[in-house]
Amino acid sequence: MREQKIAQLVSILRWMVYLVVIVQIGTVATLFLSDDKIYFVMADGIWSQRISTLNAADQLFVSTVLVMPVAVFLWGVSQIALLCKLFEAGMIFSLDAVQSFKRFSIALVMVALAQTAVVPLLIVYLYNRDVLPAIPEPVPGQILSVLRADIFLVGVLFWLISKIVETVMEMKSEYELTV
Repeated sequence: MREQKIAQLVSILRWMVYLVVIVQIGTVATLFLSDDKIYFVMADGIWSQRISTLNAADQLFVSTVLVMPVAVFLWGVSQIALLCKLFEAGMIFSLDAVQSFKRFSIALVMVALAQTAVVPLLIVYLYNRDVLPAIPEPVPGQILSVLRADIFLVGVLFWLISKIVETVMEMKSEYELTV
């Protein structure tokens, strides 16, 4: 009965992975199909420009920077897909499962760092390419909205959990060897 319950939960987890991938791909597609504008608050007002009006090299850089957090997140989600395979194979309490969970936690930390870096990277790049007329004025509330401490901290928490489980599994393995 419990094996059936685990199989159902793993199936739900797998479908959630598919849903997350579809949503993330949809987000990237919307970015390219909608021809969004980039906005920055300047001393004299709001500066904006459509991505499509940038030259090809600038479009490539801006698009890469905007897609970078999504790509890292999808790598993290692939680790959850790997967990599903391991769970289906009965390897729930295995070092491979712990390693996949740890890689997912690292992906969350990397997503937080990538999302935090998007705005500063775009500002520096566009300013140095003479697309942006000046460095935008920092707005106190805006600075805090750029930081992705929430995702970063969740990633660190998951990493710590994976390290605890990994250490306990190693201790159990050592104990079994001595007995």
